[in-house]
Formats: sequence, structure tokens, C-alpha cells
Amino acid sequence: MTYDQSNAYILDAEHHLTEDQLKSLETARGIARLMDDQFRIGGIGIGLDGIIGIIPGIGDAFTTAMGVYHMKLADELGMGWGTKAQMAGNLGLDFVIGLVPLLGDFLDFGFKSHRRNMNLIEKKLEKRWKRV
Repeated sequence: MTYDQSNAYILDAEHHLTEDQLKSLETARGIARLMDDQFRIGGIGIGLDGIIGIIPGIGDAFTTAMGVYHMKLADELGMGWGTKAQMAGNLGLDFVIGLVPLLGDFLDFGFKSHRRNMNLIEKKLEKRWKRV
């Protein structure tokens, strides 16, 4: 593993992630799928985020805590503060949306913060592969 000028992790000389990073990336993908798209109802993907979010307060806190995994992974991969701020914004907005009774629960099915944050990680990794 090498570092770029800002001391952020980049891919090694062979353009690979470490075993631990690959495992963490797969775990993050699984969490995003479970939380946002695991089940299909009428052709629409829904996940535990929308289902558990129905439980006032506790559900939204739980789903936000699950989303912290993506932020932790982004930090471990050395992603910049801009990416992590965007991820925090996605999680925060998802949390606030979920606090609105009934309407928020419905909107929670459509705003897929876990998938959005996973997409941010994937895009940053793609850029690194092209850059290295």
C-alpha cells in the first residue's frame, strides 16, 4: 500500500486492494443491498431501512448507525473530507426524512442513502484505478 501526497491510501503497485479492504468492501456492498434493495415489492426494491424506519426514533437511529459502516470504510480507504461530508449529508438527510411521521416513512423507501454512499465509494475507487 502506498500513500499519495495527502497521506491518503491509494491502491498498491499492482492496483489491488488488500484482502481486508476487499472484505470490508464486500461487507459494505451487502449492507447497502440489505438496507436499501434487498426485497422486491411490485418491482420496486426496498430494504430494511424503510421497514425498520417505521419504528419511531429507534428505527431511524439503527439504520443511521448501519450507515456509519460506509463512512468508516471511506475513512479507512483514505477518501477525502468532501466525500465523507457528502456521505454524512446523505445519512443525515435520511435520518431527518425518517423522523417525519408517515410521510417520512414512505419517503424513506425512495431515498436510498446506503446505496448512494456505496456508489460514492465505488466511484472514488474507479477514479483511483484510472489515476494509478
